[in-house]
Amino acid sequence: REIIIQNRNKTNHGRYLGTHLDRQIAYHFDDHGLDANSTQAFSKKGIPMSVLFFDKREGSKPGEYIGKILSTGIASEKFLETRVIDLECIFRPQLPKTLRKLNNLKYLSLRWTYLEELPPCICKLLELETLDLKHTCINYIPSSIWEMKKLQKLYLPQNYRIKLEGKPRGNFNENLHTLWGLFLYGSYPLLGYLHKLKNLQKLKLAFQLKGPEQKTLAEKIGKLEQLHSLTLKSVDETDDPMPELQKLLKLKSLCFYADSFTEIKMGCTSGGFQQLQVLRFWNLDKLKEWTVDEGAMPSLMEFEVRSCINLAFPTGLKHLKTIRMIKLRKMPNQFRKDIQLLVNNEMSLVNIEIYEELKTKDTNSGSQPSISN
Repeated sequence: REIIIQNRNKTNHGRYLGTHLDRQIAYHFDDHGLDANSTQAFSKKGIPMSVLFFDKREGSKPGEYIGKILSTGIASEKFLETRVIDLECIFRPQLPKTLRKLNNLKYLSLRWTYLEELPPCICKLLELETLDLKHTCINYIPSSIWEMKKLQKLYLPQNYRIKLEGKPRGNFNENLHTLWGLFLYGSYPLLGYLHKLKNLQKLKLAFQLKGPEQKTLAEKIGKLEQLHSLTLKSVDETDDPMPELQKLLKLKSLCFYADSFTEIKMGCTSGGFQQLQVLRFWNLDKLKEWTVDEGAMPSLMEFEVRSCINLAFPTGLKHLKTIRMIKLRKMPNQFRKDIQLLVNNEMSLVNIEIYEELKTKDTNSGSQPSISN
C-alpha cells in the first residue's frame, strides 16, 4: 500500500494526492494540476487494476491533464492490465487513441464529463463490460457498439436525443442485460431491433412515438422474456401498453414516470404480471381509473403512487394478497383516506408511508412521512 502527497516545486507544476491501495490508484488534483509526464505520477509498486481521477476544476485543463496521464500510463505499460477507469466529473477528458490498447478494461465511467462525442477507440474495447455515459452530451453512438460482445451494462445520456444505430454488422450483443437512458423517437433505427436484445434484464427508456410506432414498441418489449425491470417515460402516449407488458413472465419492477401513460383507464387482468414485485405510478395526470382483477399481480409487494391527482381509489387493491408496502406522495386527502380505510379493514399486514401531502383547502402540506400499519 502506498500514499503519495506531492507538492509544487520547480520540477513539478502541480500538487496532488495520489493513493495506491491494493493495486488501486487515485489522483486528486488541486487548482494547479499535475505534470502528467512526470514518473512521479505513477506507482512504483506494481501495476494498478483500478484508476480513479478526482478533479472538479473548470475549463479545458482537467481534460488535457487526464489525457496526458492516460497516454503516458499506456505508453509506459503501467495501465495495460487496468480493469477499471473512473473519470466521473472530469470535464471533457481527452481520451487518447491508444485507449484501445487496454485489452483488459472491464469498466469505464464517463458520467458527468459532458463529453460531446464518443471517441471511436471506446468501441474497440472488446473486453468492456460496463460503459457509463450518463450526463454527457453525446448524441450519436455508431452501430459498432454492438460489436462489443462482452458489454453487459450500457448507460446513456437520456436528456439527449441520442441516435443509437440499430443494425450491427453481425449479430446483436446477447450479453447486454442493462440498457438505461434510451430515448426512442420518430423512425428510430433501434426500434425494429429492440427485441433482439433477448437477454436484456433492465430497461429504462423514454419515447415520443406515434400510435403505430407505440404499438410496435410494446410488441418488441413484450418479446424480451428475460426482462425483470422496466421504467417508461413518454410523451404523447396514447395506447394502453399493459396487455403486452403483462405477458413478461420475469418482470419484477415496473415504473411509469411522467406522461408515460396518458389514457384515462388502465387495467391489470387476471393472470398478468406473475412475477411483478414493485409497481410505481409517478405524475400520471390523466389517469383516472386503475382496475385490478382478482388473480392479477399475485407477487406484488410494493405499490407507490405519486402526484396522480386524478386517480380514483382502486378498489381492486384488495385482491393483492402479497402486498406489504403502499407509498403515497402528493396524493389527494380522499385518496389517502380510502387507502387507509382499506388497509385497516382488509389488509392489516400492509404498511403505509405518506410523504408530502397534497395541499388542499382543508390541509397543510408536510414534508415528513406518516407511517402506519
